[in-house]
Amino acid sequence: MQCPLILPPILKTLNELCGEEVARKYNERVFFSPLVVYEEAAKKVGLSVELRDELNVVSSFPDMESLMDWWHGTTHGVFKPELIDADALKNLKETHKSESHGKIG
Repeated sequence: MQCPLILPPILKTLNELCGEEVARKYNERVFFSPLVVYEEAAKKVGLSVELRDELNVVSSFPDMESLMDWWHGTTHGVFKPELIDADALKNLKETHKSESHGKIG
């Protein structure tokens, strides 16, 4: 089981740039809770957690298009890059290119 603690800000921004419907659909499918919540739920039904590991995963992408392609697939099509306004996307690309020296994520 994977239990993400947060949605990285860039992914939240991409969802929001697609509009309220995309952000809402995504938020309905994913739950961000501390691991202890899952451990307590397992205990209530007689299960125990045998392995617990918290990973700090850092991903990078060569460009915004690669990130958006990955996010589109990861969300099973909920994220729709074609819904993002061209000017908003241009601004986002510029912001993240300067912050990460060409690596997005």
